[in-house]
Amino acid sequence: MNRRDALKKSALLSAYAFSAGTISAILSGCNPDSGVAVWKPAFFSADQNNMLISLVDTIMPKTDTPGASDVGVHKFIDKLMVDYCTDTEKEDFKLGLNKVLEVKPEDITAYLTGIAKEAEANDEMKSKGVDGYKSREFFTQLRSLTLLGYYGSEEIGTNVLAYDPIPGEYIGCYPLEKTEGRAWTI
Repeated sequence: MNRRDALKKSALLSAYAFSAGTISAILSGCNPDSGVAVWKPAFFSADQNNMLISLVDTIMPKTDTPGASDVGVHKFIDKLMVDYCTDTEKEDFKLGLNKVLEVKPEDITAYLTGIAKEAEANDEMKSKGVDGYKSREFFTQLRSLTLLGYYGSEEIGTNVLAYDPIPGEYIGCYPLEKTEGRAWTI
């Protein structure tokens, strides 16, 4: 066997090994395209998801920048609950969401404001409300997840915050004028 034949055979074997993994990855990601992007929550019910959208938009509303639901924070929280939270965390979050669902729509902002003030006033966050519902813990977790999902989103990271995909040297005191007044993304 000459060198050229050996190279052809090794390239062919490599191509077979590579193409099997590639084909598998492509086929696992293929879904029929209906033309309309329909997303359904895996963890929350439809009512809970609608309330979650309303809550995250109350925390990070749409202004001259996208709102929380515009960048998919509700999808992020749903995925987080399914894949990474313990059963207790899931139950506590759903309990909190269900308690907010009991509030009249016109009173939700006042309700959240009250919980936020309560959370700020007491760092220990040990008291329980009705039926073991931990309103301060729910609000603190909701606010944290909303901010994490919002500022961690690609849309905000690349279009709202200053973004450098290949950072160079560290400059501790970088003038904001050079980034048009925007903070750096992580």
